[in-house]
Amino acid sequence: MRALEQELEWTFPAIKKQIDSLEESDILIINKSAQARSIELDPRIQDIISQLVITTLKQSCEKLFSVYEVIISQRYY
Repeated sequence: MRALEQELEWTFPAIKKQIDSLEESDILIINKSAQARSIELDPRIQDIISQLVITTLKQSCEKLFSVYEVIISQRYY
């Protein structure tokens, strides 16, 4: 915890800058209230991002399966 407190001064501005740029590009929605804040992925692109992640995972699995094709006889997605 102490290490986090020491690093916070220089990491927080960098994180804030990234979040601000994602908000400007309409990828994130920042909900601000008096009590709390939350960051959400814009629902309009949520499916696209999800499909991108799933496709990337499938490709990684295919590479792994090709290395161990003698051991792995069946696979399911």
